[in-house]
Amino acid sequence: MQTKRAILKTRVPISVILCGIVIFWNVQALGEEWTKAQNEVWNVIETRWIQYKEGDFEATMADIHDDALMWFDDKTVPLRKPETKSVYHRWMYYAKPVAYELKPFSIQIFGDIANVMFAYRWSAEKKFSGHNRALVIF
Repeated sequence: MQTKRAILKTRVPISVILCGIVIFWNVQALGEEWTKAQNEVWNVIETRWIQYKEGDFEATMADIHDDALMWFDDKTVPLRKPETKSVYHRWMYYAKPVAYELKPFSIQIFGDIANVMFAYRWSAEKKFSGHNRALVIF
């Protein structure tokens, strides 16, 4: 019985060390400095949320490409720009965000294409709130 206890004692610290390495390795990857291009892309996301908070429907629609597809979490299919107008209009009228929080995860740039992955949380005056993750491609 003594030998089994000794084996368990050595296995536990090794697994703890391996978990620590994995966790801190990922934290370092997320903590890297952004390039100028990545900062420009993130500024676009932040500007959009400022527009949402101000209720600037026209500016929000102007920033969406005419051929864009958007897939909202409560919809079964992606929507084109004309269909998204009613979604944004309803959201900004009934539940315009008064506060929001953005958490970027990754900004990948491949030539003229940028993938932005982030999480967001927002709240409105009328007891509405929400949170989700997003992938936006420019």
